[in-house]
Amino acid sequence: MVEICRFMDPPSPRENPGDAVQKLVEYIKANMGPDDKGLLALSGGVDSSVVAELCKRAVPGRVILFHIDHGFMRRFNGRKESDLVCGGFSGYPGFKFQEAGDFFYKYVFGVEDSDEKRAGFRHAYSELLKEVMKKHGCDVFLDGTIKPDIEEVDAGIKLQHNPGLEDKYGAEKVIEPLAGMIKAEVRALAKELGIPHLRPPFPGPGLAVRTPGAIDLKRLEVEKQANDIVETEFPGYFREKQGAEMVIGPNGEQKPFQYFAATFIRRGREEAKSSGKVRACKEHLAALGIPSAGVRILGTKVTGKTPEDKRVYDDAICITADIRPGLWPEVAGIAERGLLGIARVLLDISGTCKGKPVYDVVIRAVDSTDARTAKVSDVSPDFLKSLSGRITSECRDVGNVFFDITPKPPATIEYE
Repeated sequence: MVEICRFMDPPSPRENPGDAVQKLVEYIKANMGPDDKGLLALSGGVDSSVVAELCKRAVPGRVILFHIDHGFMRRFNGRKESDLVCGGFSGYPGFKFQEAGDFFYKYVFGVEDSDEKRAGFRHAYSELLKEVMKKHGCDVFLDGTIKPDIEEVDAGIKLQHNPGLEDKYGAEKVIEPLAGMIKAEVRALAKELGIPHLRPPFPGPGLAVRTPGAIDLKRLEVEKQANDIVETEFPGYFREKQGAEMVIGPNGEQKPFQYFAATFIRRGREEAKSSGKVRACKEHLAALGIPSAGVRILGTKVTGKTPEDKRVYDDAICITADIRPGLWPEVAGIAERGLLGIARVLLDISGTCKGKPVYDVVIRAVDSTDARTAKVSDVSPDFLKSLSGRITSECRDVGNVFFDITPKPPATIEYE
């Protein structure tokens, strides 16, 4: 039986970050036996980076920091994310790195069903880490899982890559020091520890869940390019707009919480033209004074969230019309009815599509306190059009670019 140690009632680092750091260091010390050797799965994101620094202070030299490039990592200004992680952590005692893209691709590429794709990633992740645990003689596994991830897995809203795998690593004990915290609290810890703390969250399976449906190397490359453009351009936009790339309010709301691109296989329109969902959407728009909008269905099912906190897979409606931001919440209301099988409302920000495109790209930007709920970030149409122009000019085979105006709920933040 694996012993699971989750620190569920830590002191708030937003009130006294120094005290919170000390308590977390003590928690790790108390749960690492004198002869225990640990392994930390280090993604390089805020959560796992915080745990790495805590381990360095609590049990120096006794935890291996293991970073995997699973092939679905981001780029930043054209640089591989793993290169940045290795540059930042290679000086830590026990840092290890492994390129494992080909291993993960075997379990993910070509899988159409979203849950099966996540399950394939989970299997590859647990198998690889089990081997590493055994190779280095580790008996304790540590990770940066936070409270919303645990809650949403337990509620069936999403299938994460780590919660629920505690018995798969071959560990005698699993330590999750951040399990009682939300993202704003972890950011406060990171700031106190001197770690970059404003990076947007990144899903464990990475870009595998930002390419809904069956994926291959060609589409993954387009997604890496499109996401890099979005994550490169947004910080400068928000610095100019609000004075900082992220503003964290007194209640922990982060503006923006997250922004990214998702890449979809472009589907035919013939079936969508006669769809009852399309007709319902046009009627909804006409009632709002937008009678001449072009409407189609994206063609790939995406995740939504029911009022009962359950995940569903439904259609996304794509609208081509000049709709001012003040109307976005009312336009997105067609998804909130929950009766039409519409999970998302997307606005076309790219205009006329040229050539014979293979993919569509969707941009998502949301504000949130804890990822349980989220609202669409206030982004100017002019900036979005500029972003769209860069994507269509630099990313091969991309046709339309859309902006997702759906809050959570009824949508989830990610698409799978």
